[in-house]
Amino acid sequence: MVGLFASMFFIIIGSGMMKPNISNIVGRLYTKDDTRMDAGFVIFYMSVNFGALISPIILQQFLNVKNFHGGFLIAAIGMALGLVWYVLFNRKNLGRVGMTPTNPLSPDEKKKYTAIVSGIVAIIIVVLIVTYLTNTLSFNLVSNTVLVLGIVLPVSYFTIMIRSKDVTDVERSRVKAFIPLFILGMVFWAIQEQGSNVLNIYGIEHSDMKLNLLGWKTNFGETIFQSINPLFILLFAPVVSLIWQKLGKRQPSLPIKFVIGAGLAGISYILMGLIGNIYGSAHFSVNWVILSYIICVVGELCLSPTGNSAAVKLAPKAFNAQMMSLWLLTNASAQSFNGTLVKLIDPLGQTNYFIFLGTTVIVITLVILAFSPKIVKAMRGIR
Repeated sequence: MVGLFASMFFIIIGSGMMKPNISNIVGRLYTKDDTRMDAGFVIFYMSVNFGALISPIILQQFLNVKNFHGGFLIAAIGMALGLVWYVLFNRKNLGRVGMTPTNPLSPDEKKKYTAIVSGIVAIIIVVLIVTYLTNTLSFNLVSNTVLVLGIVLPVSYFTIMIRSKDVTDVERSRVKAFIPLFILGMVFWAIQEQGSNVLNIYGIEHSDMKLNLLGWKTNFGETIFQSINPLFILLFAPVVSLIWQKLGKRQPSLPIKFVIGAGLAGISYILMGLIGNIYGSAHFSVNWVILSYIICVVGELCLSPTGNSAAVKLAPKAFNAQMMSLWLLTNASAQSFNGTLVKLIDPLGQTNYFIFLGTTVIVITLVILAFSPKIVKAMRGIR
């Protein structure tokens, strides 16, 4: 247990340092008015999902022989090779991009934030010790704590940026325009992130686990569901990237891309709910699960790379990296809500749960669609 939580701690810290900064570097390869930025983030997204595609295929072999530690070791070796490659070639390809912070902390600010971080860490340690000694440390406690943080942290981020003296009126308007996009991103990830667990388990338990595509038949392994999403991202990403490039200034605005992405995610869950109700206790074709993934993938390609691009385009100069961190919080906040949402599966039943969640996302999407002209206006020239 100690090893498990220690490894999770390092993954959390490493992801927190790497993900917002690597996305920010991609964004800095373009000027804010460069119409190629959205397409560029789609290409970057392909690289992320290539790893997500091959890892479950490799891990299936370790699962078959119950060698889970070997699976973790392979991941560590892959990360080490990636790090070596980066150290050898990043200067040649990226030059000075991202080498200096846009708004470095002053000595006083360093002391202030060191004290804040130290205080937060101390509080977490004390809470963990007390709950452990009093036998009150439980899943529900952790889930509720994460849920509170999933609400408090984004609100705090937005408040700090909007009230900052380093933010101009134009930048402040753009930050406010990012709020409804944040909400759409969060409801999208609430569905997409459940694909790897809730939908995955549902497919394993209720489908025939036999792929039948144009006469070609094969059995599914347990981990292969994890490869469906990245596989179709790799297949469709070049198409989406090419579409955005060809449309140029005629491509949909950022809010409309978000609406398309979230709407398709909602449709993917409604589809699974309807299929589950139609078949009842009988097993249905795994092709339906795959179709649900595909619909959500198209939505993801419209929303997720666009979210990275929006975070760069709408970011105040003084909060470049923080704005990207805020965008990544859409995923974190969604998963904090998921910890509570999944408790509805038992009272609703899985099929009704899919329909409920999908319908909720569609309603929120339509509301934000109605306000999209005002959002575009608040973006002050950014599309």
